[in-house]
This record gives sequence, C-alpha cells and structure tokens, in this order.
Amino acid sequence: ALPSEGVERRVTIEALLRTQRALTVTGGPGSGKTTLLGHLAVCYALSLHPDKREDPVRHVLELPDDTGLLPVFLPLRQYRAFLKGKRTKAEAEGPEASDLLAFAAHYYAEKKVPGINREFFEAHLDTGCVFLLDGMDEVSPDVRETLRHEILALRRRLEGDRELLAPHRIIVTARPAAVAGLGALDRFHQAAILEFTPDDQQRLVAALYAHMSFSGEPPTAQEGDPVSLAKRFLHLVHKGSHTAHLRNLAATPMLLTIMAVLHHEEQEEALTDLPRLFKVATERILRKWNLDDREIAPRPLRLTDAVHLNRDQVLNGLLRPLGVFFLDRHQESVTQQSFLAKVSDLIRVLGYAEQDARDAAMALVDQFIEERAGLIVWRGLNDYGFLHNQFRDYLAATDFQQRVEGGCLSTDSLICELLPRLAREHWTHLAIPMLIRLLDDSGGRQREVASGLVAAILAHPDTDGRRGENLLLGA
Repeated sequence: ALPSEGVERRVTIEALLRTQRALTVTGGPGSGKTTLLGHLAVCYALSLHPDKREDPVRHVLELPDDTGLLPVFLPLRQYRAFLKGKRTKAEAEGPEASDLLAFAAHYYAEKKVPGINREFFEAHLDTGCVFLLDGMDEVSPDVRETLRHEILALRRRLEGDRELLAPHRIIVTARPAAVAGLGALDRFHQAAILEFTPDDQQRLVAALYAHMSFSGEPPTAQEGDPVSLAKRFLHLVHKGSHTAHLRNLAATPMLLTIMAVLHHEEQEEALTDLPRLFKVATERILRKWNLDDREIAPRPLRLTDAVHLNRDQVLNGLLRPLGVFFLDRHQESVTQQSFLAKVSDLIRVLGYAEQDARDAAMALVDQFIEERAGLIVWRGLNDYGFLHNQFRDYLAATDFQQRVEGGCLSTDSLICELLPRLAREHWTHLAIPMLIRLLDDSGGRQREVASGLVAAILAHPDTDGRRGENLLLGA
C-alpha cells in the first residue's frame, strides 16, 4: 500500500479496508485488480443472502459494520459508450453523480438483470453501497477527466452534509499512469498491488490445487496433497532450469495461475517463457471452448451446417487477426455490429460465401461467445473483448509473426504497419516487444526482420516524449 504521506508499507486488503473507505488500487496487467474487485463483490453479495450461515463480510473481510451493503461492480471501459449514448439523446450535460447511477442501471439492464434501474440504486443509497469501479485506465483520455469528476461528484453526494463517506465505499482500480498527477482522485487513498512473494505464490498455488482436487478436475499423473504439489511446482519456478524466465512470470498472479494449471496437467514444456506460456494456454482454452475438440482426435468448430472451422482456422484465421482488431480499439467499445462485420469478413477470407460467413459470425456470437467462457467474451453494453488483454496482445503479436513467417509481410511492410502504432502505449507495452522476441527466437529470415524492425524503431522520430520508450523497446 502507498499511504498519502508517501511512506510505503505492505498491508493486506482487509487491513486497508478497515481504515479507508475511498481507495484507488493500482497494478500492472494480470496483477489481480479485477479479481480483487470480483472477490469483494462476491463477499458483499453473499452477505445479503438471508440463508447464508457465515457472513463473508464479517468473517473473511472482518468488516462487521459493512454487513448488508450493496455491491455495485462497474467496468469503466464501457462508460464512454454509455456517455456517448446519453449525449446523442440530448440528455443532461456536465458531470452529475446521477450519471454514474444511470450508467450502473444501464449496465445491469444490458446484462438482463431484472428490476434494476436508477431508482433501485437511489433507494439503496440510504442503506449503503460499495461502488467497485474497475479499469479507469481503460477509459479513453478524452473521457477520463469527465469520469474523474463523476466519481468525485458521487463521493460528495454520498458524504452529504456530514462530509463522511460511511457507510458507503468507493474503490477504483487502474494502471498507475491513469491516476497519476492531475489524473489523481482527490481524497482517495492510493494503494498499489505488490508483486507476489514466494510465500504469496505458495498460498495461491496450494489453494488452487486444493480447489482443483475438490471440484473434480480430471486426475493427473502427479501425486501428492495440494501443499506438496505446490512446493514441487514452486521448486521448478525458483530452482529449475528455466528459473530466469519463470521467476519474473510467477510474480504476476494471472501468469502464476496459468503456469500452475499447466504444470498440474503435466504440460511443463509450457513453462519456459511468456510466448510459450500463452501459446499452450490459448490452445487449452480453445479445446475447452469447442466441446467436440480433443487433443487426440481434433474436431472442427461447427458454426453452421455450411461452416466448419478446424483449430488452425479458428486460431490463425479468426483469433489472431481479432487480436490486432481489438488492440487497435483498446479504449473503444467494440459493438456487436462492428464485431459481426469483422468476423464475417475473416470467415469470407477463409473461402466461404458472404451469406454463409454472416450466418456463421452470428452463430459464433450467439452460441460460443455469449453462452460459453472462452478467449473472447461479451461484457454487456453491446461490448466484446478478450478474456484478458494479455491474451489479446499475444495473439496480435503472433498474427504479425505468422504473416512474416508465411511470406505475407516483408520487413518494409511490417515497419510501415507498426511504426504508426508506436504512439499507442497499449501496443508498446507487450505486443511489439513480444513480436520482436518471437521473430528473433525463430532465427533465419525472421531474425533479420526483427533486426530491421528494431533499427526502424530506434530511428523513429520522437513523438509525445516517447523517444526513451522507443529506445527501450528497440533494446
């Protein structure tokens, strides 16, 4: 945690909540920001259940005064589309606290939760709410300042004349840059999610293995109780032959979880580096997504009677190009209309007729995205995206790498496509560095392409003070 006085100290979220009601929680991708808010939402929701014997707010979070508060989880990346819709209807201009409540009502209406409207949330303001606002960094800069004023206005309304936020809470998550400097939320305590220590890793992996054993996951060749399995896995991470790569990856909760699951399934070959890790994880998720597909006997994804896509077509023809598509629209809502149009175009490229491609795209949305958990998910508010941005970035990088490998992209063509993207932080954070590594590790012509790309990045003129980032990226 990073208290306002500037002194850093390590605390648990439970201890922090006992002293702070307005929090900004920052962390890198995969650090657990959304998972943290999801955990809090479940705890508060269960505390409202009249038949629940053990109140998790009282016994897990150790916040007895918070029992009965209504959790309101909101993905802020969808706020821009909501605000745009309000403005097109000539509704009230300027930041008002009611706008966030209207956004909450609209979001849950889109999720088809019955009986939810703004009046529902207004009524619960009398008894207390916990506003869990996820991903301020995913709001485009032109809207972020408006959203900041909205959040502060909501706090003022909740405080009222008493100038006390209790019994309410407001917790906002973001990557650090989005709430730094002028973007900071006034009178919000700032905390940062720290990297996992070996002890943190031990507890998480042991709990994960215990859950997998209890939930009836398929048995593996690995024997032992969850604690012993966790110790064996972490020995591989910290003292194995690939420890230089794995130790850094294990500090991020999401990557640690993926690694632990793959290790549990005897897929230790995945635990070598980041691209390999995402490659195996992506393949595993695809097999879970297509219930007819098996590693020993692969079967195509049947979208319609006319369109059957094998695993390579799904990965190379759909998911990888969609990684680029979504990454280019990082801070925008991808509507069903634009998503269907893109998927339809990609299926037509695979050799199907236009109408068959349209029908298959609709089936993909209806049967495989909105009904099953997979790499692409429906987020409500007519918005689609990847399960996690790191999967999106990996697929975008491998799309370019596959096109280079297949001879579809020359060095000059690749440079022309990527240089304009250097001005976009979400491209330079993971996708382009991973692409350079993939090309370099492949050797031969691809290594020459990587060298040419790095040289072009180093020679690229400074834009918006990003020269240092370009140099670091090139290195």
